[in-house]
Amino acid sequence: MGSAPAPARPSDRRRLFVGVVGFSALVFGLTGLWLLRRQKARAQAALPPEPVASAPIVTRIEAPARPSAAAVPADALMLCPTCRAEYRPPARFCKLDGNRLVPSPGSEGRGPTGGVCPVCDQGFDPGTTECPVHDEELIPAGAQPSTERPSGQYPKICPTCGVQYPNGSGFCGADGSALVTVN
Repeated sequence: MGSAPAPARPSDRRRLFVGVVGFSALVFGLTGLWLLRRQKARAQAALPPEPVASAPIVTRIEAPARPSAAAVPADALMLCPTCRAEYRPPARFCKLDGNRLVPSPGSEGRGPTGGVCPVCDQGFDPGTTECPVHDEELIPAGAQPSTERPSGQYPKICPTCGVQYPNGSGFCGADGSALVTVN
């Protein structure tokens, strides 16, 4: 006499239902994640690759020829409008106060005309009354106490272009940036 299988109890049916639904949810969730990653990978592959910029290696700076440079003779001196320091034509900025150089008008007007910030020693053209960075009133370049710049053993370097200068310089002659000491 064979015994009949026992009828399924309600708690067994619930377990089976929860197991099937849970397994289905897990399969659908993993499938959704896989599709999402695949779509993201396709979108990345469709974008053009970004160019990788290498760090510039600066060994020597050559000033680009400017149209106005043709009007200045090669032997003419360049003059800082603030401190009246004279430089040869390849220089574009004053090494003492960082101001842009202008062609020398000749021997007349040798006195300083611009102002210098007492905080950063940056020179400014005539007509500027205060430093735009420090909001300090500019002092005339001639009235500035003449402090001898140190000329120690540590050179200075331009943080923008990487050119090294002797310790007596304060600003880059190529781009006017303030120099930092090389340790």
